[in-house]
Amino acid sequence: MRTVTWETDDGYTIQLGAEPPFLFKELKDNLGATAEVVKPPRFDGQRTYHVALASRIINITGSMVAYGNKQLDAQIVFDRHRSHLSQAFSPNRWGYLTYHSAAGNRRIYCRPLATPTFGSRVGITCTLDIEFTSGWEKRPGRDDSCDDQRRSGH
Repeated sequence: MRTVTWETDDGYTIQLGAEPPFLFKELKDNLGATAEVVKPPRFDGQRTYHVALASRIINITGSMVAYGNKQLDAQIVFDRHRSHLSQAFSPNRWGYLTYHSAAGNRRIYCRPLATPTFGSRVGITCTLDIEFTSGWEKRPGRDDSCDDQRRSGH
């Protein structure tokens, strides 16, 4: 069974899977790069002298399900779920995104690019789209001083 878990540095944990209220549909991972090349005169082909990786973009799609009951209208449950997701996936929150599948778990430190995008509500469900980006920001509990020394050439 495929699931995705989002754990923020300040304690929010959200899981999207096969069980309501948050259903997982798909994860797309895109890593781009910019290559600097030169083509000397009278030379076949070109020479690559530098490649810089772009920020990794991860997109998660799914659905949100809101059941109501006699005491609580489905719209109220829907609004609560929406508020909870907007707080947990705030762009200023960094955390770990873990993708669980039969092939194993993959984990990356990242942050949402924006609050989730919610589609139109149809009955008790609506679609959900969340984009993340990874970067070079310092991870909590990790001493990056060695990495800084390697980058500066010492």
